[in-house]
Amino acid sequence: MQAQDISLDVLAEKYAKGDERTIADIHTRVARALAVEEADPARSEALFRQALADGFVPAGRIMSAAGTDIQATLINCFVQPVGDSVSDDKDGKPSIYKALAQAAETMRRGGGVGYDFSRIRPAGAHVGGTHSRASGPLSFMRVFDASCETVESAGSRRGAQMGVLRADHPDIEAFIHAKDQGAFKNFNLSVGVSAAFMQAVENDAQIDLVHKARPGDDQLAAGAHQRADGEWVYRSVRARDLWDQIMQSTYDHAEPGILFLDTANADNNLYYCETFEATNPCAEEFLPDYGCCCLGSINLTRFVRDPFTPQARFDAEGFQAVTRVAVRMLDNVLDVTYWPLVEQHNEAQNKRRIGLGFLGLGDACVMLGLRYDSDDARRFAADMARTLRDAAYAASVDLAKEKGAFPLFDAKKYLDSGFAKRLPEALRADIAAHGIRNALPPAFVTALEMSATDHMKMLQVVQPFIDTSISKTVNVPADYPYDDFKDLYLQAWKAGLKGLATYRPNAVLGAVLQATPTAAAPAAASAQTADDIDPLTRRIEGRPSGDLQAVTSKISYMTSEGQKTVYLSVSFAEVEGRVNGEAVRIERPIEFFMPAGQRDEGQQWIASNMRLLSLVARSGGSIAKSLQNMREVVWDKGPVRCGEVIKSDGSRAPRFHQSEVAAIAYALQELLRRRGYLDASGREQSLLSLAQRAHVPEALRIDLESADASPELLPGGRICPECGGPFLRRVDGCDRCENCGYIGSCG
Repeated sequence: MQAQDISLDVLAEKYAKGDERTIADIHTRVARALAVEEADPARSEALFRQALADGFVPAGRIMSAAGTDIQATLINCFVQPVGDSVSDDKDGKPSIYKALAQAAETMRRGGGVGYDFSRIRPAGAHVGGTHSRASGPLSFMRVFDASCETVESAGSRRGAQMGVLRADHPDIEAFIHAKDQGAFKNFNLSVGVSAAFMQAVENDAQIDLVHKARPGDDQLAAGAHQRADGEWVYRSVRARDLWDQIMQSTYDHAEPGILFLDTANADNNLYYCETFEATNPCAEEFLPDYGCCCLGSINLTRFVRDPFTPQARFDAEGFQAVTRVAVRMLDNVLDVTYWPLVEQHNEAQNKRRIGLGFLGLGDACVMLGLRYDSDDARRFAADMARTLRDAAYAASVDLAKEKGAFPLFDAKKYLDSGFAKRLPEALRADIAAHGIRNALPPAFVTALEMSATDHMKMLQVVQPFIDTSISKTVNVPADYPYDDFKDLYLQAWKAGLKGLATYRPNAVLGAVLQATPTAAAPAAASAQTADDIDPLTRRIEGRPSGDLQAVTSKISYMTSEGQKTVYLSVSFAEVEGRVNGEAVRIERPIEFFMPAGQRDEGQQWIASNMRLLSLVARSGGSIAKSLQNMREVVWDKGPVRCGEVIKSDGSRAPRFHQSEVAAIAYALQELLRRRGYLDASGREQSLLSLAQRAHVPEALRIDLESADASPELLPGGRICPECGGPFLRRVDGCDRCENCGYIGSCG
């Protein structure tokens, strides 16, 4: 299959280095970098390069940085311990601000970070050293959130974070609702639950919310007391009430997730030398303090022979061969990578943890003629996962014979773990005799569309062969009943899963997976038919021949450097589709460009952005989301004035943006709004509206050509959410914008 243009653009932007132009060029660099650890580098390079060509996909950090002079880690994710003290290490955990600095360095070098904040004392707790009251874990999480927002990760991307709090922490209710209004944008959140908590939910029992730290005087007066085990009970709550809060929040906006901590620790091969308290940002890898995710996946579609025919079959032998080489390659990553922290290096060398998984399960099932939600597909998935497990563990045993077992290996204790007990006897005997090179948790990474119950069934058949966790989001429709939704998590616990994440379209985050437009389309009441073609997402191969309808607009804006003017053009094409069995025709933008011969200093970056927008438009991607992302770009040269805000009384005020890129994106949004393609909020119109070609009335058109000097207002206020200007100030107890008159919160 020929690579898509957008795939090649991502390859060039994210992974290619220097003169690299193809995936084969990148494979050569990565194979050579990892082969230096072998006795015969030339032979190993050829072997590694073939494994990459055959379907092994190392994680993005490896593909991006291996074999370069960039001092970035090849490890995707880490867990960073966090203690209770602001400045002193305590109970084997670093101080809060030491943890913050270590996490910042990790993210700066390209790693994502997970944390368990449960050690931090609750809000209101007594602080003996300063005779003050603690502010609680959420207050410090805001500091970590801001740090992640500020630190650029290894060149061009923001860091990723997972925040975990135990279900019995006294601040758990505030944690559950922390993202109700969209806060903590740089965190995924998960609640760590114990088996005792889940039993209390089932039995409708009370649980104690506890911490080692002494409560404040007012909390003691309210009934807080110390248990016989030394823990302080801040209060007791009905487990089901707490569970319902978690479920309702997750149902509303997909967070927090759930981590079944006792299940994960019971199944951990290294239970005897570590404890899981948190995961990496995507929750597929439980990790100990300073533990790392050295990850790679195998593309299952590359092993389907004679696809889409009655003779379709899975090449298990080829799959096993690539698995064996992949284990060796990931083991070498641990020795060639740059480590952000010495603690991470020591942890990795002591246990040599690697994570090998698979991707493309849904596509492989289709190629084999299997319905993903069928028993046959689940049998195939279980057999495939078993094959991966056994081949990976056998390869690690072979490496132990050659290079030695990991230093903390203890055969008796290792083989007594819940997961190792499920290994074949022959493999267990080999491990007992020769050891094993790696703490090896295969990780299943996929996201597919099917019923929520069938998601669960697939997870259940695969989990027994996965010795850490599974990165899997159960996507449920917006109208999925809440009571059924709650049952998913109880089913997950009873099925022995180690965690669960769900996603339901919601007002806070919107929809991630969409098979049809969110707004009503023609004949919306009828069921979608198999031959439907959505004209909004239909791919257009190249620029259509002949003349296109086009709009060229003059755009003027004012920056600290003075007024600037640019002409931009958008071309439109008639795109036909079929929705609910009925033909529909819409007008869609398919080309964005900047006519040549304009501003020398801005020609290149504006033209390149126009080209990327054209690729998104023709590939069927969301132009609305692309433009919204551009509007979030910030520079350090002050606000940019472009366009207007129409106030409720019909008067107008200048609109401001946080960068030149954002101003250009806003102007393009306005062009598409005038044409009737985007609505007032910047989203794509419904198919019905697009089919009717409803253009914006002249009275509501925004002037993009005038860019007078900014109003004589004192800058330095907060950014107004209405007009974007730095003119929001507290006046008479209320937030008020001096530019557009917006009134915010009062009190």
